[in-house]
Amino acid sequence: MNLEGRVGLVTGGSRGIGRGIALCLARAGADVAVNYLSNEAAALDTQRAIEALGRRSRTYRCDVASSYPDVLAMVEAVAADFGRLDILVNNAGLQAPRSSVCDADLEEFRRVFDSHFWGSVHCSKAAIPHLRRQERSDIIFISSVQVKDQFAHRLPYVAGKMALEGLSSMVAQEEIWNGIRANVIRPGIAESEMGWETLKRRDIANADDLLRKAPFKRIAKPEDIGNAVVFFCSNEGSYITNATLTVDGSQASWIPPRVGA
Repeated sequence: MNLEGRVGLVTGGSRGIGRGIALCLARAGADVAVNYLSNEAAALDTQRAIEALGRRSRTYRCDVASSYPDVLAMVEAVAADFGRLDILVNNAGLQAPRSSVCDADLEEFRRVFDSHFWGSVHCSKAAIPHLRRQERSDIIFISSVQVKDQFAHRLPYVAGKMALEGLSSMVAQEEIWNGIRANVIRPGIAESEMGWETLKRRDIANADDLLRKAPFKRIAKPEDIGNAVVFFCSNEGSYITNATLTVDGSQASWIPPRVGA
């Protein structure tokens, strides 16, 4: 799967799944712009790792959820710095404290929801005019398996991801005649700070023991999600749009849900 000559922008690309996606795009031949919010050191480390693969990379600090003018300025800068934009990966988003609907902190709810939904709206709106200039381009929306395997006390996060999936469907239908494919990936628990925290919230005392019993002997690696992104963006995935791919190792069959609140 060859992405040589193409340019991708990965939001939340400095760590975890975002970093894994950025590196997989680079290994496939793409140049990669890395968006981040606060951890400049991690973003620069990801940039250096991409450059070590022989690809161009730059970092862009921007809170994609808070200000459309700031996002527009970032996307314009990426297009100017790299000369084009072919791929947008809407990956940035926040986790949320567990709470019931009744007890939810509404400001926290808005903050988490906005990070997933409005961040993706801002980036998609800003990027689409650039993506339309290419014969073929792609927007990938990183959702979550929790949309499918829903648990109580997760409303802000799940609502944001469900709205993100609706946005992807609208973009796929609206932009199909402009050569833009839009697809969703639903990761399960992955090797990242967020992933290990999720396991802790499932009351799993010994993660190593769980993984020894797992069918594939591991949870997802960030590159598992990155490889799915590359597939969607490649010639091999060129006839796919408005699709959803779950990348979770069928975790609901072997990772126990959290019991109680």
